[in-house]
Amino acid sequence: MRLRQTKTCAQSARDEAAAGVVPVDRESQLLVDDFLVARADSVFRRVNRPRKERQPFLLADREWEGSGVVFGCVVPLESGYRLYYRGWRAGAKRAADAAPRGPAVGSSPVCVAHSADGLTFSKAAPRGALVRGTNIVLSDALDDFTVLRDPDDPDAARRFKLLASRGNWRLGLTPAASPDGIRWTWGRDHAVAGFGDRCSYWYDPVNRKHVAWSRNYQLWPHRVIVQKETADFDNWSDEQDSPQRLVLAPDRRDHEQTQFYGGCAFWYRSLYLAYLEVYYVHQQRIDTQLACSRDGRTWTRIGAGDVFLGNGEHGEFDAYWAVPTFNAPILKDGRLLIHYNGRPDPHAQPGFRHVPPGMGGAFGLATLREDGFVSLDATGAEGIVETKPLQPPSGWSALEVNCCPFTAAPGRAPMHVKVELLDGRGGAVSSAVMHRRKPSCTWHRVRFPRRPAGAIRLRIRLVNARLYSFRFR
Repeated sequence: MRLRQTKTCAQSARDEAAAGVVPVDRESQLLVDDFLVARADSVFRRVNRPRKERQPFLLADREWEGSGVVFGCVVPLESGYRLYYRGWRAGAKRAADAAPRGPAVGSSPVCVAHSADGLTFSKAAPRGALVRGTNIVLSDALDDFTVLRDPDDPDAARRFKLLASRGNWRLGLTPAASPDGIRWTWGRDHAVAGFGDRCSYWYDPVNRKHVAWSRNYQLWPHRVIVQKETADFDNWSDEQDSPQRLVLAPDRRDHEQTQFYGGCAFWYRSLYLAYLEVYYVHQQRIDTQLACSRDGRTWTRIGAGDVFLGNGEHGEFDAYWAVPTFNAPILKDGRLLIHYNGRPDPHAQPGFRHVPPGMGGAFGLATLREDGFVSLDATGAEGIVETKPLQPPSGWSALEVNCCPFTAAPGRAPMHVKVELLDGRGGAVSSAVMHRRKPSCTWHRVRFPRRPAGAIRLRIRLVNARLYSFRFR
């Protein structure tokens, strides 16, 4: 993850969309909203749920982890991945006993696990651990936290950054920095004033801002998503430059006892996506929806309350909580790895005292097709998707379409995808039928005998197909 990279095409796309032509680069163009879509006939926009592995890959099995492992984020390293997570109600005395001369450990230690492939994680004690012989790297009064790696920071001592609800979280969030992600130095207490407790930290590569998402009970009494940005990770106080703003809140479509427990955003290919944790107070459970943005500041929920990552069955480890870790998904072998935290018990709340809220937790893995968050589905009759005028990247020679059959059931018409190339005014220029002999492929390449020099439109005709994205090559 390169925090300081720029996305100039995304910036110009927003500026020029008002003029009627949307510049696009060679990255995937997702169809999660109508930003690129001028016409959509006989298609249904569907939020696709990732496939969950039924058994968790990380459980509380160290005495200093307490009754469960909760709240985490996966950080890509130069070689492999590191999962940061928090113990729950750990026993301070027993944790300290692991190294009698080391510091005492509180009830919510931050621990790390390592993985070479993002699939299997080990809790081996890292060099420089806070308590010798353990995988503990922080032991403060933390409620929540997020870690990012910033390899482009010129100061090697600040290559890892952390934002946490530390101490009295009602006063705000506190930053920390580290050269290796193991040994941490805290910054100014409660630098993000008023934010806490469930919180996330992400970097916006287009606007070049560090961004905090959390709650601010002083200004909004219920659980909603409030955003604060800064160009300087240490200084979050300039309200004139970047005031706090409410970016996501329940609306009239939601049950009156619905709240937004937390969320985390990330840049994905050509737009911003976000995991949105939806808390149903009357049921005491939390699942996850999706939101998107084209500017990093104005956010829209995808679907009409459609669930992205749902709860498991009663008795399973994610029966009451199912929330992704606070990081972008990891692309591996054509699939997106989505690590998530699950809990089998309800949130503590009056009316649910008959179910002891043990708050035990574990981490599970879900996988999703590349770019597979949302699809435009043509189930029977021919569907038509036509884009707004696009300015493709210079030198492009082919178009790749990410699609698959809607159903492969016997007796159904085979998947058929035809892409028509139009000029900027909508006049036909050329057309091509997608290669149909490899329906299991993710990307299907089409070439056009003729290509206009200026703006173009795409008209994609679908039969028994699901369309996820396209990209120019």
